[in-house]
Order: sequence, then C-alpha cells, then structure tokens
Amino acid sequence: MVRSGFALLMGLLLAGFAPGQEPEPLEPMPCGQSCRPWLESFTSQGGDAADICGPVGRFWFSADYLMWFRNGDVLPPLVTTNNVGTPLAQAGILGLPGTPTQILFPAGEVNGDLAHGARLQAGGWFDRRQTFGMQFGYLQQATLATNFFASTDTNAILARPFINTTTGNNGDRVLVSFPGQLRGSILVSESQMFNGWDFAFRGLAFGDSNWRVDALFGYRRLRFSEKLSITSASVAQAGNTLGLVPGATTFGVDQFNTANDFYGLDLGFTGEYRCGKWTANVLVKTAFGKLNPSADINGVTINTVGANVAAFEGNLLALQTNIGNHTKSTGILVPEIGVNLAYDVTESIRLRAGYTFLYLPNFYRPGENIDTTVNSNLTAPTRNIGPGSPNLLLGNADVYLHAVNFGFELRY
Repeated sequence: MVRSGFALLMGLLLAGFAPGQEPEPLEPMPCGQSCRPWLESFTSQGGDAADICGPVGRFWFSADYLMWFRNGDVLPPLVTTNNVGTPLAQAGILGLPGTPTQILFPAGEVNGDLAHGARLQAGGWFDRRQTFGMQFGYLQQATLATNFFASTDTNAILARPFINTTTGNNGDRVLVSFPGQLRGSILVSESQMFNGWDFAFRGLAFGDSNWRVDALFGYRRLRFSEKLSITSASVAQAGNTLGLVPGATTFGVDQFNTANDFYGLDLGFTGEYRCGKWTANVLVKTAFGKLNPSADINGVTINTVGANVAAFEGNLLALQTNIGNHTKSTGILVPEIGVNLAYDVTESIRLRAGYTFLYLPNFYRPGENIDTTVNSNLTAPTRNIGPGSPNLLLGNADVYLHAVNFGFELRY
C-alpha cells in the first residue's frame, strides 16, 4: 500500500514535466521589480497567470552539510584517582577531609562536541502556479563517541566511587588499581546517534511579487540514542591485604543505553524573500506527537580464581534493583527554527548557508539514569538482601540541537 501510494504521488509530480507542457525558464526578477512583466511573459509561453511569482522550477532537491552542536550528557563521577602514598582506606573516595581525591572522568559534559552530519530534501509542485506540492526530508548526525581509558601504567591508583547505603550513605569506592594490591584498567565509552525524516504537503498561504509564505502540514519521525558502558578489570597482587588470592581476576561491566523515538504531526510555515539573485528563507514549525523513551540497563561481574569462574548479573551501578529494559510513552512538542541565505549561481543552481535549531524535551539520557547510591551488599559475590539501591531513576533531560549548514539547491 505504501509503495502504491508513493508511486501515485510521484506520478502526480512527474505529470507536469511532460514535454511541451512547461514554458521556457525565465530570468530572475531584479530586486523590488513587480512580477507582472514576468507573469505576462510566462502566460505568453503557455503558463497560467498567477498573482504570485514563485522561484523557477517545478521540482527541487537540496543537500546540506551540517555541523551539529548540542548540550552534552551530564554524568556523575565515574573514575577517581589519588597521588601515590595515599592510604589504602582513603584511596578513591570523594569528600574525605584532607584527602585530595581527583575525578579522572568525566571532566565535564560528555559528547557536547562538534559532530558532522547531512540533510537531504526533495519536493515538487503539483501545479505550474506553485500553489500546492509535497516535500520529503532526511537528516543524519554521524556517530559521536567519547572514550576514556586508564590503567595501572598511567595511574597507580584507580577507583570507581559511589555512596554506600550500608555505611550511612558515606563515600565509598571499588578499587581497580592500587600499588601492591591490584593491577587493573578501566574503560568508559559513550556514543551518540541522531537521525530523522519527514514529509509534508506544502501550500501557498500568501505573498507578493518577491516574497511568499507557504504552509506546511506533514509527519515527522526522530530518533536520538546514546550508549554508555563502564568496563573494569583487576588482578590481585601477591601479598595483597584485601584477602584476595594472588592472580585472581575481577571483570565487570555496567551498561546504560537509552533510545528516544518520536512520531508526530508536523505543522509550520516557510517563507522566502527574493532580491535579484539573493534569497532569504525562514522556517518555523512544530511537531507534536508521541515520545517513546527507553532505558536499557545491564551489568555483569565475572570472578576468576585459578580454573574456577563465577559469573553474576550486575556489577556496581547496574544491579538487580535497576537492571532491565524500561520504557514509557508521553506527548511532547518538538519545535524547529531555520534560517538560510542563498545565492543563485545559475537559474537552476543555488548555494546557501544557514542555521537550524531543534528542541527535544523529556528525552532519556544515560547520565540521568545512573544512581550512584549503592547497597554494597548487593554487589558480587555476596548478593545479600538489603536496601534496594541503586534505584531505578528514569530521569529525563532536554536536548538542544544547533546546526550550521552549508549546501546547494537544484531546481528544474
């Protein structure tokens, strides 16, 4: 059914391009000149008279390179260190008086840097007077990733901090590396993806000789997803005072993955003002519909002593109290604003540059779903019953997307 509907729409678009039905292209109007002479010439070549002088062509295609910027994911302290010589009992713990514990990661928001992307758009008018048509669009952000790695070779002391509910919500940590006790490493990785598509019917609302405003009515689909993993590995050293068998290894992973899928109706306006070969364009629209955010939380711990291997569900921040796939549904508004300045290189080729802003409210992000308050009795290998923490937070955050674009437009 979808294919047949698409074929019908394309047939309607292409019907107006049959040989002999379209008049010869006209030169662009000078800035401020009335479109009446243009209309008279257009009518004399077989076109229909109109009160609005639209841009040349019945069909258009555009491609833009995008430089995306956004507010980053706000993560809690995940990796700490101390200077060599710090007592074992104090190493890696945040908030202890007189103990200068340093946060190695994160140093600030994660994945708030520049990301490359692209936007494509194609459309056409059903009539020569350019009063009613349809357009399709797609945008994509390249995968953005932040990776942090530290090991015994770079930092003699490495730890994963948390708040321990079994000790009166005091600061605590899981040691990854400490001189004479453990050798280890930790890797934190977060990636981000964003894409979307839309289609809309486009109709002339009002205008005059060198400007016009079109109304848009359509459908929009957006997806914004992020994946965070915290992986650590430690080996017990000979002579350690932790009660561990020399050579015993501990491997652990916490994962916090979020995905946000939006579907909704798209309403707005796009307007342009033409001055000779220059064109200024403004887009204002809002999509309203359903947001389906999901948080997928997983963890695993693997302890190895000689030939004995024991695996447990959960690690430190992902335990049985918050592990699982958690979803909900809510209604939101997604506004978009765009401005472009274009120059007609030829009658059919237009170069342009501009700016786009998108606001994505109430989205799940990994940092909003991490609870650093932990019942240490729930961590491997004890798994004792106690206070249910870390808690399932399911927090949300607003995402602000900015993009500077450079591209071209073809018209026929």
